[in-house]
Amino acid sequence: MSTVVVSVEMDDSLHVVNDIFNNTNFHHLLVLDADILARVISDRDLLKALSPHIGTAAETSRDAATLNKRVNTLLLT
Repeated sequence: MSTVVVSVEMDDSLHVVNDIFNNTNFHHLLVLDADILARVISDRDLLKALSPHIGTAAETSRDAATLNKRVNTLLLT
C-alpha cells in the first residue's frame, strides 16, 4: 500500500496553498525545491502572510494580490 504525499513547489502561488488548506484537513504542507524537501509550512504561516479580509466583503484588489505571491516568499520570514 502506498500513500499519496501532497506537497507544493517553491514557485507555486499562495493561492494553491490556500486551496489545499481550505479543501483538506491538512495543517502542514511539504515544500519541495527540485524534488528535495526545502521546508514544511503550516496553515498559520499562510495566515500570517495573507490579509484577514480575503474572502470577505472588505477584500480589496491588494488583498487578493497577496494570493499571487509565491511560496518562496513565505520562506523569507
